[in-house]
Amino acid sequence: MSDWTGRIGLSVEAPGNLLFELREETELDFAIAHRVIEDPIYARYFRERPKGREMILDNSLHELGASISLDMLARAAALTSPDYIISPDKMEDCFWTINSFRELQKLKLPYKIAVSLVGRTPEERAAYLAQVREADMLCLPYDRPRYLWYIEQFPFWRRVHLLGVSELSELRAWLPFKDVLKLSVDTGKATKYGLLGKHLRELRSLRKASLKSLQLLEVPSWTPDQLRLVIENTRYLRTFLA
Repeated sequence: MSDWTGRIGLSVEAPGNLLFELREETELDFAIAHRVIEDPIYARYFRERPKGREMILDNSLHELGASISLDMLARAAALTSPDYIISPDKMEDCFWTINSFRELQKLKLPYKIAVSLVGRTPEERAAYLAQVREADMLCLPYDRPRYLWYIEQFPFWRRVHLLGVSELSELRAWLPFKDVLKLSVDTGKATKYGLLGKHLRELRSLRKASLKSLQLLEVPSWTPDQLRLVIENTRYLRTFLA
């Protein structure tokens, strides 16, 4: 599934071998850069993706607590040939994030550049967006009031990606934009809860899963029942995206 016209495109986060089981359930791929470098199977999944299937390379901020270096990001990109690289960012530091974007541009890598929306105030966010207008895609951060931030700014980008899912209910708010934006989302929630033996429809909240994002990427194996739940969760999640 490489085309997601009329819906929000879905990518899932999972260990390398499990990603191969989920490819037909999703429209695009989302790779965590440091794991690409650490795990040959994980890297191979993205490198061998079907022609025309879009891939985003993330900077590992959510998993590691800080973005990896530009050198490591470039190394991960060389291993996977992504369509987009998410430039390193710091949520509360517009200056640092703008500088990282400029430094990534200077590398002249053969990939498009995505930027995350950062800033503490509406004025900071507006000034930041003006400085990164040359980016090819805008990413909206996890666990922030990103829908309100988007409405506040109405940035000019038509390729927009939602970094993670806090609650399924939030996705409904984005559905009116699916016909005017090329909009996508990544999440590890379907995978996490499936591996924990839980179905998403049974949960009151998706927050505070006992399996953390960094741990998720390193899960070595799973049972047939866990795999079944992961696939069911992914399909359930898709019902919120169209």
